[in-house]
Amino acid sequence: MDQETQKRDDLGQVIVVAVDLTEASDPAVLAGVRITRPGDTLLVVHTVQSTRVGEERRLVEEDKLVEEDPAALRDYFRAVCVGAGDWPASEPQLRTLTGSPVEAILQCTVDVEAHVLICGTHARHGLDRLLHGSVAEVLVREAHCPVLVAKPRSYASAQKSEQPVPVCDDCATVRQEKADPTAWCEVHAREHFATHTYSGSESRGSHPASFNIPT
Repeated sequence: MDQETQKRDDLGQVIVVAVDLTEASDPAVLAGVRITRPGDTLLVVHTVQSTRVGEERRLVEEDKLVEEDPAALRDYFRAVCVGAGDWPASEPQLRTLTGSPVEAILQCTVDVEAHVLICGTHARHGLDRLLHGSVAEVLVREAHCPVLVAKPRSYASAQKSEQPVPVCDDCATVRQEKADPTAWCEVHAREHFATHTYSGSESRGSHPASFNIPT
C-alpha cells in the first residue's frame, strides 16, 4: 500500500450504497447505515437514464431527471431510515449518476476509491432474470472493491438444526453464575430467542431525521 492510499484510508472508509428507490434497495441502505462509523464517508448513489429515442429528446429528459432526482433520493433515504429507526453515524452524501446503472456505479466506486460497495437485489428468477439480468451480479463480478449484496433478514421459511448447540466456556460460566443449567452465553442465546427483523417500510412517513441531508 502506497503512502497516498494509506493517508486516504486513515481518513475513514468510503462506503458506496447503490439504490434504485425501490424496497429492493432498502436492505442495502440499512446495511450501509449500520456499518458506517464516525469519520467514514457514506455515499448513497442513484442512477437515472433517459429512455427517449433521439439525442435531443434524450438530453432534455435526462436533464429533467437529474433536476428532480435529488429530492426523490433524499426522501427515499430518509423514509428508509425512519421506517427502521436507524440513523448513520456520519452525514450521508447523496449523488445522482447518469447513464447505465452498472457502468455509472462502477465508475463511481473507482472515482472515490470506495472501500466497499453495497447494493440490493430483486431476486429475479426464470424468464424475468433472463430478460432483465442482474445488476448486482455484474457489480460483484466487475467491481474493484468488495461488494455486499444486501437482502432482507428473514428466517420464517428456514428450520433450525436438530443438532445440539455446544456449550462453550462462556456458556458454562453463565450457567455456573446463574445456577441455571439451561442458560446460554450472549452469543448462543441468540439461537434460542426470537429477535426483531426489519420487514419493509410500512411505517414510512414524514419524520424529523437526526441529520441534515444536503440538497
